[in-house]
Order: sequence, then structure tokens, then C-alpha cells
Amino acid sequence: MIALRGFVIPALVALTWIGFVAPTILRAFRVPMAYGWWRMDRRNRHLSKRQYVWSFGVFSMGIGVFFLTALRDYLPWELAGERHSHLEASVLIRLIISLAIGWLVTSLTVPQQRISDTRPR
Repeated sequence: MIALRGFVIPALVALTWIGFVAPTILRAFRVPMAYGWWRMDRRNRHLSKRQYVWSFGVFSMGIGVFFLTALRDYLPWELAGERHSHLEASVLIRLIISLAIGWLVTSLTVPQQRISDTRPR
């Protein structure tokens, strides 16, 4: 049961961050990111490549992956009442790796903006 809670709770926190909290924060800074998890690439097609990579990739996905991995390791120890001294040592490294993963994945998968040909014939 602890193993199930050790994955479900971090997954829900990460999905809530990616789908609702991060877009709310980004909208406060005038980055028009769409809410929700479904079809994020198509729903955020209006963002420039730079906005997509940094807001969706690094801020939303990178921090979401960090929440997932950090909480997945922290919660079982906390629920079992154990000490977790080695977790503090790896938090910064885990954050940097998570942000890099978010940047790399969205840099490689950024949706292409289609510009229609408007030249007169």
C-alpha cells in the first residue's frame, strides 16, 4: 500500500503542476499557456518556439518531473517514519537533471508553426 501511495501521490502532484498550477503562474507573466494535460502540443501551438521550450518544457514539464521523482523517493520514507538524509544531497542534482530533460524533450518535439502562403498568384 505504501508503494502505491509512493507513486500515485507524486504522479497526481506532478500532473496538477503541469496541467493547472504552472499555466496559472505563466499566465500571470503573460505567457498564454493552455490549461490541462490533453493534447498539450496542439493546444500550445500558438506559443513561439522560445516560449514553448522555456515555459512548457523547462518550467512546467521540468519541475513536474522533479516533483514526481523527488516525491516518489521522499514519501515512502516519510510514511514509514525513516530518515532520508541522502535525499537532501541529491535535490539540486535532481532538479538540474529534471530541468534539462524538460528542455531537451521540448526542444526536440516543439510543434511546427504552419504559415500559409499568402503571396498573390
